[in-house]
Amino acid sequence: MIQYKISELETLISQAESKKLDAEREKGALWFAKEFDKYADWDEQNISVNQKMFDNISWYRPGGKTAEELAKELPEFERMEIIAMLDTAIAELTEVINGTMVRRPVRLVDWNGISLQGSNFYSNGKPVFLHDYFSKPLDVPTDDQMLYNHYLGNIDHPESLNPSLISDSNGTPTLGKYDSLMNRPTNSMGYTILWHEPAPDWAVAQYGETLRDGITTFTKYDINNPEIRNIWEKVLENTGPITSGKPYTELGYLLANEPHWFLEKGHWAVPKKVNGQEGISDLALQAFAQWLSERHGTVSQMNAIWGTTFSSFNEAAATVIPLEKSYKGTPIGYDVSLFNMERGTEWLTFLHDQVKLNDPGAKTHIKIMPDLFAEGNRTHGIDFEKLTEMVEIIGDDAKTRKLNVRATGSSEDWADHYAYYWKELGMSYDFMHSVSPDKAHVNSEVHFLSTTAYRDLYMKPEYVRSTYWLATILGMDAGFTWFWGRNPDGSIENRLMTTSVQGLLESYPGSVAQQPRVANELSKTMMDLNAFSEEIVKFQTQKKPIRIFYSETSAINDEHYMDDLFDLYESMYFDGVPIGFATKNIIKKQPNSDWDVIVVYETQEVTDEEFDVLQDYLDQGGTVIIDNASLKFNEYKQPRAASLKASNGTLIVKADHDVQSMATSAFGIVSANGHMPPVVVTETNGNTKKGAMWRVVPNGENRYVMTILNLGKNQATLDVSMVNGMNITVTDLLTGKRMGNSFSLDPEGVMLLEIKALPRTNHGHEPGADTSNSSEVEVVNKPVVNEGKIEVSVDKGKNKLILPANAKEINGTNMLQLTNESFKVIIPANVLESLKLKATEDMLINAGITFEFKPMDEAEKRTLLTNASKKNHVNLNPVTGIYHFSLSLNDQKGDLISSATIEEPIRIELVVSPKADSNLLGMYFVGEDGTLEYVGGEIIDGKLVAKVNRLGKYVGLEYKKVYTDVSETYWAADAIQSVTAKHIIIGVEDDKYEPHRSVTRAEFAAMLVRMLGLSVQYTASSSPFQDVSETDWFADEVAAAYATGIVHGKNDGIFMPNAAITRQEMAVMIIRAYEVAHSTGVSTENLEFSFADMDQINEWTKPSIAAAIELGLLRGRTNNLFAPLDETTRAESAQVIARLLMFL
Repeated sequence: MIQYKISELETLISQAESKKLDAEREKGALWFAKEFDKYADWDEQNISVNQKMFDNISWYRPGGKTAEELAKELPEFERMEIIAMLDTAIAELTEVINGTMVRRPVRLVDWNGISLQGSNFYSNGKPVFLHDYFSKPLDVPTDDQMLYNHYLGNIDHPESLNPSLISDSNGTPTLGKYDSLMNRPTNSMGYTILWHEPAPDWAVAQYGETLRDGITTFTKYDINNPEIRNIWEKVLENTGPITSGKPYTELGYLLANEPHWFLEKGHWAVPKKVNGQEGISDLALQAFAQWLSERHGTVSQMNAIWGTTFSSFNEAAATVIPLEKSYKGTPIGYDVSLFNMERGTEWLTFLHDQVKLNDPGAKTHIKIMPDLFAEGNRTHGIDFEKLTEMVEIIGDDAKTRKLNVRATGSSEDWADHYAYYWKELGMSYDFMHSVSPDKAHVNSEVHFLSTTAYRDLYMKPEYVRSTYWLATILGMDAGFTWFWGRNPDGSIENRLMTTSVQGLLESYPGSVAQQPRVANELSKTMMDLNAFSEEIVKFQTQKKPIRIFYSETSAINDEHYMDDLFDLYESMYFDGVPIGFATKNIIKKQPNSDWDVIVVYETQEVTDEEFDVLQDYLDQGGTVIIDNASLKFNEYKQPRAASLKASNGTLIVKADHDVQSMATSAFGIVSANGHMPPVVVTETNGNTKKGAMWRVVPNGENRYVMTILNLGKNQATLDVSMVNGMNITVTDLLTGKRMGNSFSLDPEGVMLLEIKALPRTNHGHEPGADTSNSSEVEVVNKPVVNEGKIEVSVDKGKNKLILPANAKEINGTNMLQLTNESFKVIIPANVLESLKLKATEDMLINAGITFEFKPMDEAEKRTLLTNASKKNHVNLNPVTGIYHFSLSLNDQKGDLISSATIEEPIRIELVVSPKADSNLLGMYFVGEDGTLEYVGGEIIDGKLVAKVNRLGKYVGLEYKKVYTDVSETYWAADAIQSVTAKHIIIGVEDDKYEPHRSVTRAEFAAMLVRMLGLSVQYTASSSPFQDVSETDWFADEVAAAYATGIVHGKNDGIFMPNAAITRQEMAVMIIRAYEVAHSTGVSTENLEFSFADMDQINEWTKPSIAAAIELGLLRGRTNNLFAPLDETTRAESAQVIARLLMFL
């Protein structure tokens, strides 16, 4: 099956390139298909190895599966994902070749020609967004094209800079440690990292064990020890002349990996001394005592503020670190946290300055953990603002997740409203780009796909695209994803097989190297971002007119402060206005004209300097919105007598503490300044909170580019319009397809749109404006016939066609073909002719044949589909318009003479959304009461095509039945959804599928008959089986299966309809069904297979089993068994039929 589809895609790529059409996206899918097919074979031969890997991550057990079950299912899962990936690529490239989809060509990255210009990286004169993996197998050189290429990324990174590079206090280089820096196999752009591993043994022997006091996760020594600093000075003196100007430092020097020094007692990351006790070194405690002395002057003044009775600063320092939880939110907690931030900043600044001293042209960044900003604990020692200011490149390792796998109890609050957790990513990126708006941004360890608390082997591509797109819109210029753990031959990286480091042990199982569609979607998303990089940069560099005031003082003192700020941030996030932050330093250092208003919310404690800066901003004419609880205290929670005065500015005080009220006021100020978006999006999603994040930028005269991401958990119905009332056209830039002003966007959906405002004309309508709900009529007085068809193409805005009933072209031989941009309908000639026969010749002189095709408005559509969803207990997603088709004969006044009788099927073709899931798609007749009738349909050239026997309302729907006993992560979940959507298999109850129940011979025969669309009415001759009677529910289906040769029955005219079907019987039936579908036999000559239980397989079934295995319809079970006599379950039936559908 995979090889068949690979060949099909290769043929399409050749066709596209012969027409000079870009097929780079499909080349990527082809590359991943071939690689993962190889990986699946390796996984199939190494189940015990993968079981061991899954055992390493005991907290990850999707669907309650054991490590053994996950390992056994992995190869088949990977193959099914490959097939789904190839299907998507084939469908999309087919549209490109047929001209129904127009894509901007991919701009591949020139990995040897990347440069940093201002706040962006450039390749071939255009902005470019880079992607790679933070870690790839260390044993594989970076010139290996199977791991370093356009699809997995081609960033170079030599071995780290670290203390082991010198062998003594004189800085003598350690033999052999510099080879990686001096001899690189490529000239690709890259970065090098300062790795803070334990102090060298020679240094410990010379200076003592206390060098290793105060160690944390990735900093294995005392940052206050001067000997550590001497070591780093010598290391960087040696390496600077080597690394300076090298391509592998163009992306900068990464000063530290996830630095943190939590000083809270009992915290998982609290520093440890060599003796195992919690705490920092004596040198660090002395530094804290000195800090307290400089801050408070005398011990008595400190005691007065702290409420303590310490006799000295040294005693105070040694007593309060590590910090008791009860001290958090107190003056003691404030001083400890502030000192720790200054200590961490001073250390990282030292490293930065040493790098710059030895490589003056160097750029630096730090892998800061954004959760340290978004969450409440401030004992970690990281000052986001100062560190972001200090480095030349913004750095981080932001993460998102769909759930916290390690969490217990109830779900997180955000899960009620959003598809995934985006708070950390959104707030931290907007904060860092508020601090340093003109810097490039490198996420050197992207944790969108997996973290220590989240992964999803069954992850959908939509989540991948949404997270990387959001991060890039918010400023990410390069992202290196965690984690690629496969060697080129598919085996697991050697390091992961031998390490005892838990973080590495957990990095591989359930990760991207086991997820074909995830890996491909990441690559494809970056291709799309780079195709539109100039537009994306405009989103990144938008001004942020609303600034939320951020006080490090309040953040230290109030663990709920960031949650409060998020409530405000969230309330303004979904209205098209970029949101930023303002701090004391931002207000002082940046042009205040960069924003319109500062909003102060739940910021009770600020320093006098912070207060004075806000007052000065008002004095200079600024605008502040503030609640009546903020700024009331100083950093030690002492009351402040002063309050802000409006002075020369505008001061709006809100007494109600309502974030929505504050947001409304902020938007009002932005609007008054003329800075609200000229385009507006109205959202309906059935939730109490909005979920569609959108931004819009100008892109020429009366043209705008808009991006929309649905972060919400529900589908969003969106209406786009101009604030000034001008009509618009909307084009999907990713497909080149025109859209209406109203459309739906699924959770995690991403759009990039061009909005064109249309100048008004003297006729009161804008050219191309959507007037499809008016009653405009297309009258064709002289029909044109082409090859037996009366061809009529109607413009947008018309919903009725009238042909003269007495036209000679309507003669019983010419059919009618009507086309507009949303559908095509073909009406047989005899249907038209029979309509004429319902009137006299005199009546026909002035009569007209009227074909109406009324689109349903959005309100009516929502009501109809809501009723249909409830009535049928299913989730429905329309991927076409809903049209009410009717055909009639009318007199000159328009009065009805007769409606048409449909004696021969009418062909309806509905243009389908490019994002539609073909596995869930079908055309439906919709009754007035919401009753749905499935009429089938297949995708042809971007249209859903079906033949129908009556007119009325038709729509293309994604039909997703929710079964309570089939989880999303169940191995056959996609197949069950697909065959249910095709109405081949139905649930045993409205919400029950019973996947493990056995399938009878009659049931499986009925499934195949429905799949093939066969129809034979039961008669004694059509079904000769003695044990099948006319009253059996399956009588007609078995008759059809017998008539077409799918079933032959047992001996003596017995079918045994209620016996469970075995796997070998299933193989025979599916091959016969395949032959019926293709009207030809399957050749089994030279087909061989081998299983350990061959002796149990009946000879007459072996040719069918061989053919089914060759076609990829069936596979053996574990331990090289076929299990021919085992009963087939409903889940297995769904999987087999889903595979068989791919051949139809």
